[in-house]
Amino acid sequence: MYIKLDEDLKVPKGNFGFVYDKTNEKELFDRLLACESVYRLNYEDFAHKLRKAFESIAIWFEIKYLRRNGLAEGKSDAELKKIITKNVMDPGYTINIGDQRDQYYTFKNILVRYTYDFPEKFEKMLEEFGFNSRKDIRDNLAFYIRYIYDFGSRSSHAGEKEKPRFIPNQRNARRVLYSFHDFLCILFSSNHVFSEKSIPIGEFYPVPDSVCRAQGLTLSDRESLYVREEYGKVKYYLGIMENAGLSLKDKREMETIRRLWEESYDTPSNIIRTADLIQGADAGERYQFYSVSDFPVSLNQAVIRKMSEEERRRLVQGIGKGVYSLHCCDPPIYHRNLCPEVFLLFQVQNHYKILLADFRYTKSSEQFSGSGEDSEETVFFDLSRMASCRFNNDYFAPEVRGFTGDRNTLDWEKADVFSLGQLWLYIMTGDVIEAPEDTYRVINRAQIGIREKDILADMLSWDADDRPGMKEVMRVMCFE
Repeated sequence: MYIKLDEDLKVPKGNFGFVYDKTNEKELFDRLLACESVYRLNYEDFAHKLRKAFESIAIWFEIKYLRRNGLAEGKSDAELKKIITKNVMDPGYTINIGDQRDQYYTFKNILVRYTYDFPEKFEKMLEEFGFNSRKDIRDNLAFYIRYIYDFGSRSSHAGEKEKPRFIPNQRNARRVLYSFHDFLCILFSSNHVFSEKSIPIGEFYPVPDSVCRAQGLTLSDRESLYVREEYGKVKYYLGIMENAGLSLKDKREMETIRRLWEESYDTPSNIIRTADLIQGADAGERYQFYSVSDFPVSLNQAVIRKMSEEERRRLVQGIGKGVYSLHCCDPPIYHRNLCPEVFLLFQVQNHYKILLADFRYTKSSEQFSGSGEDSEETVFFDLSRMASCRFNNDYFAPEVRGFTGDRNTLDWEKADVFSLGQLWLYIMTGDVIEAPEDTYRVINRAQIGIREKDILADMLSWDADDRPGMKEVMRVMCFE
């Protein structure tokens, strides 16, 4: 099962779509999807939904077994489902499994019987997930099948939950989910490979990296693009997992976005916004989802070259408004890492819209809650290391590159102004200034007015004191 983005692009709904492809049974797939969708959110709920999915799988294969052996003539699948469920509830109803006579008729034993004649197909899977402690493969397989169902049913019982293998925690849930996927692949003769990156977060489905690349989107390792179906339409989100191991930069980014939207007097412009915050299954784990208007693409020349001069001007204005929203906060927030990689582009009503989407190196004139001087020093160290790399530091102001003095003496507003000037040039000419003597040569290539060229030259001054403030920049950039 997939979410269709367009004629050629689709996003898989988790890792069990192969079951629907093999059976055409939506209810069966929905049970598996419901189980996988809560895996990262609640282990007890995952276990409960796993039991429901297991029962549906067992019923499906029992119907197949009955028809194959001529025991279901004249009965529909719906009728057989009711009969199977009724017989499972009858403690006196038994089945034979190999040479074992009169075994209880349970969902577990249904699958044990179905797989009895081909246990060797599961040998590698059982070994990979540590279910091979017994000498006989059939015994290992029967133990595995019963354990999977018991994990789903017993993990919610207070007495059973004390047994280590039934505790609904990350270790057990991961082992169960991954192995059950591979178990079903063997049952359904599928070569599907489980992908951790395809696991849904509730109703949010991650877009595969291959689809993102095909659309011109490059994201950092900490981010993923997600889609969600809402009222028949596909909505897009950037997702970041927040946990105890989250870096100081990522925590700073989340705090910055929160402050921009919750503490600003004016509504921020061209800034991504938190849409959902979902609590994860593990303590301290949360998922932040930022709403975006369409499938985003990265800001690069391949996209910019397709734009008209007017579209490029609007793009520059959007960038300026996003940066100005930061600087207008109280206290002001300075980005410190403005470059093409921190922006995302979207098409809205046949026009491009740009959003500022990366805030890991931001700084305000007073520290964020939970971020002390030590954290600022750590983030500044990473920032300085990037700025000192001569192969990728064109967007940093000259005074930031290789800076070794007191960081508190840097004028970060003016540093952002320089970076904004480089971005302006990059969008209008495809180039940036690498040395002060190149300033007017590059600026004169831009199809902009005299007033804009003058302010741009001031923004790109190698002397921070000669640069204008953001308010003056915006007056010219937005034709005020």
